[in-house]
Amino acid sequence: MEIGNLPSLPPPPPSPSRKPDPSWTGLRLLLLFAFLLGNLVFMVYKASLTAELAARRERLPFNRLEHLLESDYRYTGTKKNDSKLIQNCHIGA
Repeated sequence: MEIGNLPSLPPPPPSPSRKPDPSWTGLRLLLLFAFLLGNLVFMVYKASLTAELAARRERLPFNRLEHLLESDYRYTGTKKNDSKLIQNCHIGA
């Protein structure tokens, strides 16, 4: 393998002789800023959605004693011991 026999790159294309129309410059800048702003809004939305879905929330069957009285949860005891159980209690329900 000889390094000296590698093909050379083609010459760059000639530059255009006419300059861009200055009346389009404002429109191009407006379009650029619209894309940048849209990208920023999308990234903020993605970040807030990720943060909302990543945080765990503990869902309790009731938050206060008044809610316990208004709900259909009932305490029952067993004859063998005095432990209390909650019927119809499912975390996350």
